[in-house]
Parts: sequence; C-alpha cells; structure tokens
Amino acid sequence: LCPKKFIAAQSLRRHMRIHTGDKRFVCHICNKSFTQSHHLRNHMLVHTGDKPFLCQVCNVAFSYKVNLNNHVYKVHGINLKFKSIHTVTEDILRREMGMVNETRMAIMQITPGIGDVPPPAAHETVHHSSDY
Repeated sequence: LCPKKFIAAQSLRRHMRIHTGDKRFVCHICNKSFTQSHHLRNHMLVHTGDKPFLCQVCNVAFSYKVNLNNHVYKVHGINLKFKSIHTVTEDILRREMGMVNETRMAIMQITPGIGDVPPPAAHETVHHSSDY
C-alpha cells in the first residue's frame, strides 16, 4: 500500500495514475506515454532540440534543468540545489581570484557588475563624528 496522503482529491487522482499505469499523455512523434502533461512537455524537448537551460559560466546549453544542475556541480563544483545561478557565478569568481586574467574577464562578461562597486559620490559619503 502507498503511504502518500493528499489534501486535494485531484492530487490523489493524478497520483493514482502512477499505480494504475494510466498514461494518457502521448507523444504524437514517438508514441511514448506519460502520466502527467508536464512530463510530456519536457519530453518534447528531445524532438525539438530546444535547449533552454544555459550555463551562465561556460555557455553550454541543456534541454533539462536537471542536466544543467548536474553540469554546474560536476564541472564547476557548485550545487545549484541551494543556490541561484547568479550566486554560483559570484562564488566561482571569489574562489578563482587567482585564475588567469582571460578566464576572469570571461566571467566578468557573463556577470557584469560583479566586483565593480563604484565609490560613493561626495554627497553620498557618510561622515561619522564622536558627537553621536
């Protein structure tokens, strides 16, 4: 018996398709079938060649987000499960500050503005005194 519990009846019905084998969403190209519509939508990327998930570090594209996450972890050493890609590129930049200038410049092009914090304008400077 399956221990899963659901609040909404629709969620239970959708889940039951896993157990009954009801795969009502069928690919019109290869006839592969799926229990949920979003699984079919993801599958269609195989046929279209679309690769909407781009690595912000090295510009390699992937059809599936999970493949991008695996790539970023294995190649760049960052776990995207807990971070956004923007945090990842900042982490890489900080970690790799000793790298050759060409690579540093490539990362700076990918994430413009990292490390480029201009000094405050004269009228924005806060002056502290002992009077406070």
